[in-house]
Amino acid sequence: MKANKLHSAFFYANLPSMPPLFVYGTLLFPEMLNALLSRVPRYLDATLPEYRRFSIHDGPDVRPYPAILPEPKALVKGALLLGLSKEEGQILDAYEGEGYTKTACQTINACQTPKE
Repeated sequence: MKANKLHSAFFYANLPSMPPLFVYGTLLFPEMLNALLSRVPRYLDATLPEYRRFSIHDGPDVRPYPAILPEPKALVKGALLLGLSKEEGQILDAYEGEGYTKTACQTINACQTPKE
């Protein structure tokens, strides 16, 4: 399975205004977001239906990292990051690397009040 065929950590949600980003892996950790962006964006808990999360192992010296693929009746829990600037999006793109694909999707939001 080639990495460029995988859907990755970021998915645009179908919401008005600047699109939130769906994250489900290491970018769920406030410490990681703060290290990359020098802040923790507001977010909503969210679930992505019809996808399954799994781990990719790229070799003995590389830590596994999460990825997702379409799968009927499956769910991936994550968060929608809100209010990201274009520059912050570029920072997160660089963090993810070339092996991921941004894909439009709809999420199920468990909470309608953004968390800080």
